[in-house]
Amino acid sequence: MKYKNSGDNRYRVQFMRSTEELMDQVTVEEFISYLEENAEFEDYTVEYIDGRCVNCKAYDLKEENSNLHKEFLVTEDGRVFYWRSLNCKVELVDREIERGKDMMKAKKSPTILVPWESWLYLEERSYEERCGRKHTEKSLERMKRNFNSLAHYKGMKQLMDKDFGGAIGKPENSWEEHRWTSWSCEDMKKMLDEVGLPWKPGEEVEYISVSI
Repeated sequence: MKYKNSGDNRYRVQFMRSTEELMDQVTVEEFISYLEENAEFEDYTVEYIDGRCVNCKAYDLKEENSNLHKEFLVTEDGRVFYWRSLNCKVELVDREIERGKDMMKAKKSPTILVPWESWLYLEERSYEERCGRKHTEKSLERMKRNFNSLAHYKGMKQLMDKDFGGAIGKPENSWEEHRWTSWSCEDMKKMLDEVGLPWKPGEEVEYISVSI
């Protein structure tokens, strides 16, 4: 498989090497079978994807030889998403059998480090702007578990440009009308400062954007 959007290749570093290699080698259909056999089925859920509500199955995959957990969504029509948060779904698709050389480009992004309460504020603000909804208690438990597995900086999580975003105007039809926005680290700093929530500056990171 590969990431559908080339900019999402930056998330590769969040997986153990064995999981990364597995995802590179299998097809979407094969990975769904792998999840069914090796991951814990969490729940049926309805998610907002590509402008419509889609029935999905949520899976919690414990990575091999680690205590890290990664969550995935499998849609009713056989698509797979790495579920970073309720409002961030990263789609994985099959690689093309015949293709030319990958076009690789190094990119850089500033980062900030945020504790749980600051991350949750950004997540809830993003979700409400884009979908007009509040998170359920079960969703909050899932997000807290996912946050803890990625809080590698003394209990804080690293955020890059575009890790969160909102919407301009009312949430209804905001995706179809191309009113979704992406927040830079500077945007997120200002939002947190306005409500008195903490953050720390992080180091600039480099990632590889791959167009396949």
